Amino acid sequence: MAFAARRSNEHQRAMRRDERRHPDVSAGFTMYETSTGLAVCRNQHPFLKLKSTRLSAKSEPVWRTWSSRPPLAYFGAPGRPVRHRGHRVRHHGQTSPDRLPLAEEQLGRSARLRLSACTYFRFGPNVALLRWQQPARSGHSSASQSLQTYIAQFVPMTTSTPVDPGLVHSHTTAAPSSVMHWVMQHYGLKLHHCHLIRRGLNDNYALRGLDGARYVARLCSIRPRGEFNIDFETALIEHLAASEVGVATPLRSLADAGHVRLQFPEGARALAVFHHADGAVPETLDEFELTEYTLARIHEASRNYDGPASRYTLDAHHLAGKTLEYLQHYPELQTQSLDLYRQHVHALQEEVSAVESCLTRVICHGDTHGFNNHVFTDAGGAKKAVFFDFDDAGPGYLAYDLGVMPWSYLNRKMLKEPDDVLHDRWKHYLRGYRAAGGEIDKADLEALPLFMQLRHLWNLGEAVGRLNHWGTSMAPIDWLQKQIERVEPWKKIDLRG
Repeated sequence: MAFAARRSNEHQRAMRRDERRHPDVSAGFTMYETSTGLAVCRNQHPFLKLKSTRLSAKSEPVWRTWSSRPPLAYFGAPGRPVRHRGHRVRHHGQTSPDRLPLAEEQLGRSARLRLSACTYFRFGPNVALLRWQQPARSGHSSASQSLQTYIAQFVPMTTSTPVDPGLVHSHTTAAPSSVMHWVMQHYGLKLHHCHLIRRGLNDNYALRGLDGARYVARLCSIRPRGEFNIDFETALIEHLAASEVGVATPLRSLADAGHVRLQFPEGARALAVFHHADGAVPETLDEFELTEYTLARIHEASRNYDGPASRYTLDAHHLAGKTLEYLQHYPELQTQSLDLYRQHVHALQEEVSAVESCLTRVICHGDTHGFNNHVFTDAGGAKKAVFFDFDDAGPGYLAYDLGVMPWSYLNRKMLKEPDDVLHDRWKHYLRGYRAAGGEIDKADLEALPLFMQLRHLWNLGEAVGRLNHWGTSMAPIDWLQKQIERVEPWKKIDLRG
C-alpha cells in the first residue's frame, strides 16, 4: 500500500488543511509541504498524483526551499512514477514490489547511495526517491545540512545545461516515454508500450495497453496553414461513428475533451488519441470498391453535421493560393520560376471560379489517397473499410475528394496518364461510391483533372511551407522547376468513367 494511502483519515485531513506552497524559481523543484511531514517534489514535469491526497498537477514556477521535517520525498519523471515500500522500490502500478519492469531499457541502472541519515534511490537521470529518519531535536541542523548536500548532488542530475540564447525551436520530436506519460496522465489509459511511427505532417505514436488494446497518439505539428483543426476533426469523427460509419474514433480525455494541449518549446501543440484501425490498406479491386463505398457514406452522414466548424475550407485559395505564399519565401527560387507558379495558380483559380457553381459540395476527408483507410474482416467474415486521419478534412468539393486517389497513383508512379491498373481501380472506385447511394454529376467528373492539379500544388505547399522543419531536400529547387511541366499532361486526362 502506498505511503499516502496508509495515512489515517485524521492525517489526510491535516494534509489537506495545512498543505502550502513556497515559490522560489532558483533550483527547478516544486515542493508541497504538510504539517504531517510529507513533501512531494518535481522537476518541471507533470506532478505524480498520490492516492488519498489533494496534491495535483501544477504549472507554477518551481523551488528548492527545504525543511528538516518531511520524512519522505518523491521525485517523478514522465511516465515513470515510483513508490516506496520498506527498503524496496517498485514501478507504480505493478504487482511485484521488488521488480522494476523495463528497468534496463527505460529507467537505467539503479544506484543506492547513503548520505548521512538518508537512503537515496536513483533510476536514470530524472527519477529518484529519498527517505531519511526524523531527526531528534538536537540533530535538526545536521539533518538540514544532509538535505542540502543531497540537493547539491541531485540538481546537476536533473537540470539541463542552459541552451544557447540564439536557439529558435522549429519542431520538437517528443520521446515515446513522454507521450506514454501524457496519455496515461490525461486519458487514464494503462499502457506498457509506445513507439514513434513516423514524423510527417504530424508526429504519430503507436500505443499498446496492458489489456492488449492498440491506440494511435497524434501530436499535431504546428503547420504553416495556421491553428489546429482538431476540434472539428474529432467532433466530425464522433458524428460519423454515431451514424455507424467506419472510422477510427478518438478517445475522450479525463476532462471529457477530444484532445489536450501541451506546451512545447516551439509553442502549444495538440495531443489526440485514437483507436487503432485494424486491417491493411486496400489492394484488391473489391477493396477499392469498398473504400469508395465507405467514402460515400462519410459524405452522406456528414451532411447533417452540426458540431464545431472547420477552420479551413478546401477551396482554390487553400489548395493553391497558400502554396504560392510559401513559395515567395523559398530561398534562392528565381523570379522567373516564381512568376510561372503565379501564372499557374491564378489560371487554376480562375478555372475553379468558372465551374464551382456546378460542382457538388461535401465535407471532404481531404486525404483519401488510399493509405488513410484500412480494410479488415469482421467476426462474421465480412470485409469492411475504416477511415482515419481526418486532419485535412473540411468543407470542399466532391471532385477534390474523389481526385486524390488517382492523383496519388500518378504521382507515385511518375505517370503522365492513367495505366490499366488505375483504370480498373477507378472503375471499381466509382462503382463503390454509387452503390452506397453517392451521386456524382458530370461536372464533378469533368473537374477531376483540375482538382488533381490543385492537389499537387497543395502537396507541394506542405513541403515548401515547412522548410524550418523538413528542409529544402523535401522540395529542392530543381524539382520545383519541373512541377508545372509535370502536371501539364494531366489536363487531358479523362476519368469520366
